[in-house]
Amino acid sequence: MKFCALIIALVLSAVISCNRFPVVQEIEFNGSFAEAQVLNRTVIINGSIKDNSDEDFYRLKPAGTERAFVQLTLESTADMQIEIYDFDQKLIKTIDDAVVEKNSMSREEIRNLYIGGEHIAIRVTAKNACTYKLVVVFSPVKEFAEREPNDMFETATRLEPMTNTEGYYLPAGDPTRENRSEADYYYFENPTDIMGMFSISLSAMPGVDTALALFDGSREQIAVIDNGAAGAREELRQFLFPPESRYYLAVINKNRKTSALPYQLAFSTQRYDEKNENEPNDRKERAKEAAYNDSVQGKYDYHGDVDIYKMIVIENEGANVHIAVSAVERADPVLRITDMFDRDILGINNGGAGEGEAVPNLFLPQGIYYFYLNTTNRFFSCDRRYTFTAESLGKRSDAEWEMNDSPEKANRLMPGGTAMRGYIGWDGDKDYYRISVDDASTTLSIEALPPSNIDVVLRLYKGTALALTADRNGKGRNEAVEHTLDKGVWYLEVSSKEQYNPKNPYRIVTAVGSPK
Repeated sequence: MKFCALIIALVLSAVISCNRFPVVQEIEFNGSFAEAQVLNRTVIINGSIKDNSDEDFYRLKPAGTERAFVQLTLESTADMQIEIYDFDQKLIKTIDDAVVEKNSMSREEIRNLYIGGEHIAIRVTAKNACTYKLVVVFSPVKEFAEREPNDMFETATRLEPMTNTEGYYLPAGDPTRENRSEADYYYFENPTDIMGMFSISLSAMPGVDTALALFDGSREQIAVIDNGAAGAREELRQFLFPPESRYYLAVINKNRKTSALPYQLAFSTQRYDEKNENEPNDRKERAKEAAYNDSVQGKYDYHGDVDIYKMIVIENEGANVHIAVSAVERADPVLRITDMFDRDILGINNGGAGEGEAVPNLFLPQGIYYFYLNTTNRFFSCDRRYTFTAESLGKRSDAEWEMNDSPEKANRLMPGGTAMRGYIGWDGDKDYYRISVDDASTTLSIEALPPSNIDVVLRLYKGTALALTADRNGKGRNEAVEHTLDKGVWYLEVSSKEQYNPKNPYRIVTAVGSPK
């Protein structure tokens, strides 16, 4: 397809340079809409501008058809401009992009200018006296091609599902010109009452650095895809396509490079899959809801992509959950948890590139919570998926519940009761347990049994006063304390020297009286 398009472009360029098209002279006087010279077939016009007040008008009206594409090429040694007007003489596009260098030929150009039943008028002007050559090429309308002018929302070209639409990165030239066209706009719709998803892929073009900007029906920008460098493709996959919705897409030529080849814009639709995240979910109001004992697959789709998941805890007594994000090769994920008022609950970035993240034994009171997931190393991939899991742990009296990282949030520890399981879940994690002594005094022995990579440290407090510390035995070795506790509230702090282990728990065993 690209090879054929290149051959056509080269042949057309050769034909123009060799003047193989019919050549006619500009017919004076054509200085107004009423006097415009009519062009109804492919032709080369030799024209002239006498001074900067002179202007030449042409009317484009293809013979034998109501619909046609037109390619306009204006060549001159002067700084020239083409203005395009609709049937009602309303200005719809200005082409004034070429960089004019002394003693060299400049070119203004537009392709796929659409004529759909009514004529189009063009106005040619220059800043000084000059001669010019205007090449006008009529061709049949391609159904799946951009229709110029499409450089604004109001003139966007329609995209049809399961098709490839071609367009051109034109014009190019001086990036300081305020009136230059920087993007091609498209729109697409879901006219049904069925939820779906859509994907878009923009082909790579040598030397052209592109980006895709996505807008909703109210023209609010909701995503910018700018992953690749010059010569790389851009794509977005599995974005949510709600019933009776409209989106706009802008194809942006960042470095203003031209190409004789058209780009290809592939647009496809898919069935809605509740097991997948559905972009864009980078705002709270668009967050993907995550249920207990369920998992969702997602992707870090583009540079700066943030995926937000929402969990609603309806139980009066709250919920205990285990949160996990699976590893993706080369991705360094960060997980941040907030409540509905944007108050931070926890932020973790334990692993490096290629590792996952987990929060074991997280207690969430009744309410709404948000989980923000992104990467620190700006990794992105449209192909590699992570899995976000929220596992309900039920009601257990033998497990710590995060966040118990301060005495005020301490879990209850019963002397001589069931062994308690807890996790040093991230770097710097500290777990607090509250011990209430109602008798005059109680001798209590406490032993911590850590996983193999944890060098556990125990500290016992009476209120805020440190009573003793156990830190003698090293990684994977038990630590134990024995102390007589007088009446009141005591706190046990469990921590580790640098290491953490969100997968394997430690155990706390207590006994009343001295161990035998």
